[in-house]
Amino acid sequence: ARERALELNTHVVSPATGATLQFLIKLAKAENVVEVGTGTAGAAYWIASALGKTGQFTSVDDEGQHYKYAKEMLAEFDNSTRVRLINGKPLEVLPRLSDESYDAVVISEHSDVLMQVIEEAIRMVSIGGLVILLNALGNQKVGDLTQRDQRTVNLRLAVQDVFKDNRLDCNLLTVGDGILLMRVIGREYIKPETSTI
Repeated sequence: ARERALELNTHVVSPATGATLQFLIKLAKAENVVEVGTGTAGAAYWIASALGKTGQFTSVDDEGQHYKYAKEMLAEFDNSTRVRLINGKPLEVLPRLSDESYDAVVISEHSDVLMQVIEEAIRMVSIGGLVILLNALGNQKVGDLTQRDQRTVNLRLAVQDVFKDNRLDCNLLTVGDGILLMRVIGREYIKPETSTI
């Protein structure tokens, strides 16, 4: 997965991030998990390996090449029958997934629709379930307010907003490039004050 990520110039989780992700999924006793942004299946492998024998894992990615590589990678996984890969745009696929039916949603990629993806994830996860955003520090740029490129600003605003969201209990782990851990604790949304940067 790491070698293929280098070929495609895409991100792959570090071993420390993968091991932490695996631990979090096990700790939550998650059985039904969705990942947004399969990539070359680096994170997917850690997630799938954390699930119990009855677990189901679904991963969504809109890049055809990512889908191809991930399918090859996960075909070698011992419990491959539990893994479902979907090649499609997240905001076209996620709304078709059921409300409050998943134990965790892992967001492995950032895009200009990140907040909408997080909103879908909150809807999909049961109370007490997890929404996990990988690479939450954006190559260590999120905390540096002099970094003003659009991708970093979008991620910074997303991180600020979820900490203000009354439906979530949040913590930012500084493993690797950051793991933003969100536990869904409620459904009624109270709009937070507007973020300013």
